[in-house]
Order: sequence, then structure tokens, then C-alpha cells
Amino acid sequence: MSKTICDGRTLQTDLNKLPKKTLTSVFEFTEEQATRMMKVRQILPFHEDIGRTTPDHSARKLWELIGKPYGRFRRWAEDYIIHEMDNQETSARNSAKDFSGQIVKVYEQTKGRHKTDYLLSRDVASDLAMLARTSEGAEVRAYYRDMEECSFKLERYRPIRKDQLTEIDRQVYHAAVSTTGSKLFAEETKRYMTSMVAEVISGMRAREWREALQEVPGAKGKGIRDILTGQDIHTYRDAYKFAASLFITGTTDRDQIESVVHQLYGGSVDPSKYILPANRVEAA
Repeated sequence: MSKTICDGRTLQTDLNKLPKKTLTSVFEFTEEQATRMMKVRQILPFHEDIGRTTPDHSARKLWELIGKPYGRFRRWAEDYIIHEMDNQETSARNSAKDFSGQIVKVYEQTKGRHKTDYLLSRDVASDLAMLARTSEGAEVRAYYRDMEECSFKLERYRPIRKDQLTEIDRQVYHAAVSTTGSKLFAEETKRYMTSMVAEVISGMRAREWREALQEVPGAKGKGIRDILTGQDIHTYRDAYKFAASLFITGTTDRDQIESVVHQLYGGSVDPSKYILPANRVEAA
């Protein structure tokens, strides 16, 4: 059996793949907001890792989303994009030099001829959406606001997934190896601890979470640690940390560990916020 690598990579949440149920039930967005976010992010994905000023948005796709103002892309681009690229005045937000780096002219080969497009930074794209006097433009503006808010909420919980839970995994694994000298036993102990904590706080084992989440849009391949947000991920961390501390300090009776953890954290997470009741897997 190969050793599971605990590097936290599988615990990251992709902002562009969050399922609708998580957006509404966990992050408390309205149905309208969640529907808009899921629709627009397919065309204008929200890449957090490349920043607000890196050109990565297609101007043509943006133009289509905001209702095709001017009726022709070329006319719209001449008034709003080329004008900005040539503008030498200092705006309230950026100097001309800074702003020029946020727009890149590109060409696409289509039917034997070149098709002009522009890559826009998130800031430029949102500004252009603000200038569109169309209902579609208002939708795109609202999308950017909602995705910014969603990004902030996710960022609060990533350190728990990537660093804190991974560190507890390591502590349990090394404590088990130190006690028995067996890496196989250490792996089994870590799996038991994580599954036990999941069942104590939610009534569902880790395996049952993975199976149930297979049927949830955007959650296929994820587990309880990938999907929990808000206070729930803090609860999981605290329960797991407490269980680990009991084991590390010499309590090896698993029934005793589970009993004590249950007294403090039993039933504190509601799975229905993440899994549709019809998809819930009953304990064997």
C-alpha cells in the first residue's frame, strides 16, 4: 500500500466549480445570484491566482455578455478599448502606463482570416461592463461583485484546509508510527480518525460523504473536508484536533476517543446543507 501524501492539494476549493447548493445554503447567496454566477463564470471565469490586472478575459465574450452594444464588436472596441489603449491621460485609478498593460491585442484564425480580439484584465472588463447601458451589462457587473464576495469568503477557510488539517494528519500519522513502528497501522489510524470525526459531527462516515457527493453538481470526487465551509469547517477542525490530541497524549482506546469527541461535537454539522436529502447515503 502506497502512503497517502498529505499536501493539502485535494482540499482546495475551485471558485469556478462551487455547486449551486453551496452558493445558496452555505454562502447565503440568493437563487438569482447563484444562477447568474454559474452562468457567467463559464464565459468569464474568476481566476483568483492571477490578480485583478492580468489580461485574461476575452473582450469578444464580454461584448456578447453585455448585450453586444453598437451591434458590431469592431465599433464598440474602437470607442472603448482602442481609445483606452491610446489614452495618455492619467485616470483616477491608473496611469496610462499601468493601464496599457491590462489590455493585449490578440488574433484568432477563423475561416482563412484573422479575427481581432483583446485580452482584458478583470478591472478593465468590470469597468467596461459598468459603461454598458444594457440589462446584460448590469448582470455582468453584479456577477463581478458576487464573485469578489465569494472569493473573500473562501479565502477565510483555505488555511484550515491546506495547512491546519494537513498538520493534524501528520501529527496523527507520526504518533502512530512512533507507538507501533508500523506505517500501515499509521495510515489506517489516520483514516479511522478522519472518518470517525466525520461521523460524530454529521452522522455520516467519510466514505458516505464521498459517495453522496458524487451526485452533487460540482462536488464529484470531493469529500467532507473539501465541501464544508463557514462554521462547519471550523467545527471539523476543532473536533479532529481534539481527537488527535487524545491519541497523541496516550489514549489509544478508539471507543473512548469517539465517546469523548461525541460529547463535545456530536451532531454539530447538518449534511443537508451540502447534500440533497434524496442523495444522502444511509449508514450501513
